[in-house]
Order: sequence, then structure tokens, then C-alpha cells
Amino acid sequence: MNIHRTMLWALVFCAALTPAVWASGEAEGDTDAATRTVTDALGRDIQIPADFERVVALPIPIPSVFFTMDGTGERVVGMHPSSYAAVEGSILGRIAPELLNAETDFVTQGFRVNIEELLALEPDIVFQWASQTEEIEKIEAAGLPVIAVGGGGQDFRNAREWLRLVGEVTGRTERLEELLTFHRETEEMIEDRIADVPESERPEAMVFHSPPLQARAYAWLEAAGARNVAVDMPSWISEINIEQLYEWNPEIMYITNFTDVQPEDLYTNGLEGFDFAPVSAVENRQVFKIPMGAYRWDPPSQESPLMLMWLAKNHFPSRFEDLDIEAEIRSFYTRFYDYEPSEAEIDAILSSPGTERWKGWE
Repeated sequence: MNIHRTMLWALVFCAALTPAVWASGEAEGDTDAATRTVTDALGRDIQIPADFERVVALPIPIPSVFFTMDGTGERVVGMHPSSYAAVEGSILGRIAPELLNAETDFVTQGFRVNIEELLALEPDIVFQWASQTEEIEKIEAAGLPVIAVGGGGQDFRNAREWLRLVGEVTGRTERLEELLTFHRETEEMIEDRIADVPESERPEAMVFHSPPLQARAYAWLEAAGARNVAVDMPSWISEINIEQLYEWNPEIMYITNFTDVQPEDLYTNGLEGFDFAPVSAVENRQVFKIPMGAYRWDPPSQESPLMLMWLAKNHFPSRFEDLDIEAEIRSFYTRFYDYEPSEAEIDAILSSPGTERWKGWE
């Protein structure tokens, strides 16, 4: 299936009107002004250099988003250690090895920074989570412009705001619109295909993490047609016990890629102290490891449409029989990364081993 056909003539028309420079990291349009104004997630108008060279990104998804929008990772000189682990442990390290030159030692704990080490990187722009108000004030007091990034990991639609923000910073407006259109059209396609599925016929599912035992109430599941058994938990990330898992008895379980736990660990009771055998998803071998592409798929990312398609096909195989996930991954990577992955690389994306090196997403 090719879900991109509806955009073909619009893209051809845009290309005829305005030349786009994607791979070089050059902004589209007029870059004569010395500065540009970007509105961040706190609603602040931030002045940034129009011609910047050095970026530090503390929010963990942003380095991969920045590469996607800029067409290169050359300008990213600092990132969170968990971002680095994701680059190093994924295909992104092959696509953009320059990202592995970024520094991480300036991050002390969580999203706090050592200001002297940050200043030594000589960044033109710093991205920081909007929730880190004290850190934003500290960095700005040192004379650096800080762009606040909002949202979080629960709702995949937050990726669109991250793309918008980074698209404005890089000036890559045409690429931004193409990506946002792809995100919206994918969600709409899935909604249309499952619109007539009765609630009673939608599978009960959950996103699982261990250790410790957690349920994560991502918005993915409902968007892909499942009933989220953890939807009423007090927090979107909540610790649970095995009795709660027995009570829910989900038909499908997804293991986050923030852990090295694999489906086989549940099938063989490989997690000490827990018996997963009575759980329907385990009994019927419907436990899936969430993939990891150029970034982890369970939080929002530029690859969120691929995650939606993968989930929808798991939930409704017959309704999405024509959807070839491997082909969609290849198309996305060729189109947005200018990189054609091999079959072995696509297999690796879909069989993500996870990473135990992640730190501090929540």
C-alpha cells in the first residue's frame, strides 16, 4: 500500500514553486536577517541567530527531530546522555554518525546542567523542557537563548509540536509541512479503516515496562483501535503489581524500548519473582517489543506514523493486510532521511533490543 499518493501533486506543485535545500542544513527562504524570532512552548518570543552553527538539545527526542528537519546532525554539539544512547544503539548512528560527536558530560542529573561545561560548548541555541523552569532561568542568565519544548511522552501528537518548533528554528518550512501532512494523513487513514469496529471487538491491550512493573497509558493504543486496560491509572506511568496484571488480563502487551526485557522473558517467566503464564497475551504469545528506528517508537517522534501503522496491523491484521510495514519504513527513510535501509536494518528496527542505558525521560 502507498498511503502517500494523495499528496503527490501537491508536492510536485510546491517543488515547482520553491526550491528546497534539504541535505545541507540550509534554511529555506530569505536568510539575510541577522536574527529570527521563534515562539516556544511557553509562548515566549525567542530571538535566535538566523545563521547559527551550534545547538545543544536537552529534551531526549530533539536531536533526532533536529536531524530530521535539518537534514544533518552537524550542528548538534550537545545532547542528553539518553539521546546519545538512542543514537548509538539505533540506525540513526549509521544515518547520521556526526551526532556521535556531540558532548553529554555537561548534563549532571535529570535535565540539569553544569553551566560552565555548557558554556564551554559555545552553543548558539539551547533546547530545554518547558517544565525545567529553574534550568531555563539559569541558562538564560548565562547569556544563552533557550527554546522551551513542551509536551511529553504520553501523546504521540506532541511530536507534531516538536517538529513545528524545530522546523521554525531551522527555517525548513516546506519539509515541516510535508512531515505534518504525513502525520495527519496516517492517523486519518487508520481512523477511517477502524471506524466501524464495535468497542467489544477492539482488543484489550497495554504498554508494559519492567523493572519495576509499570503500565504506561500511551495514547497510541486508542488511536490504533485498542482498548487500553491501564487508561484509568492515576498517572500515565504507574507502578503495578502482578495481581493487577492478572485482573486486567490484556489480550496484547507491548514492551517499551526503555528496557532490555523481551517477549521471551515473559513467555519463559524469565523475570524473577513473577509468573506471567496466566495472562492472556502471554498464553497466546501476543507480546510485542516496541520497535526502535531513528528514535524509540513508544514516545512521540518524527516516526510516529510508522508506530501507528505497526500497532494498527497488530490489532486488526485483516483490515491492514495490504499495509506492508517494511515497505513503509523504507519509503519513510528514503523520503525524509535520504537513506535507503537494507532488509537487515529494517529487521533490526522491528526487533528492537531496547536499551538499559536510558536516563530520566519521565
